[in-house]
Amino acid sequence: MKCSMFLHFLPLLQTHGYPTPQTFALPTTLLTFASLWAGDIGQVTRFLDQVESISPEDFVARATTALAFQLDEFQFKNSLDRSIGQDPLLRAANQTLIGDGTLDMVVDLLEELVQRGKEGIENVNKINEVRCTRILPAVDVYFNAVTASDASFRRLVAARAEGCFPGV
Repeated sequence: MKCSMFLHFLPLLQTHGYPTPQTFALPTTLLTFASLWAGDIGQVTRFLDQVESISPEDFVARATTALAFQLDEFQFKNSLDRSIGQDPLLRAANQTLIGDGTLDMVVDLLEELVQRGKEGIENVNKINEVRCTRILPAVDVYFNAVTASDASFRRLVAARAEGCFPGV
């Protein structure tokens, strides 16, 4: 009965600015979400690193795959937000990723690569610029929050494309 009373009043509490309950997740579950997110980032990074050597015939298929991985990242980010998203550092990282539209910008640029094929290759530099300077550091904040939750977890770092290190 106590639970049903809480659920009865929850909408009222939410409309008056009280926070909603977070979803509880075990640290190992959080690490799984972060690791899957890191894997998706790695796939997009691999595409960006190999873009020059991809044949025009294979380019659209590879760009489509990279776009699918980029879109898949949202589900892992959202899962982490539901569990640990109240942390002030994560709120700032979320602002960079979602509020500032940086993730959407990469999605738009990848969609343009899918539509234009190799003719849109100039988008790769734009994608690398926003990923290297804004997105991947914000993702690292999420990964640090997850790996800090258990001393046995190894540190995760979002994979950077070679374009993040010009002249190296």
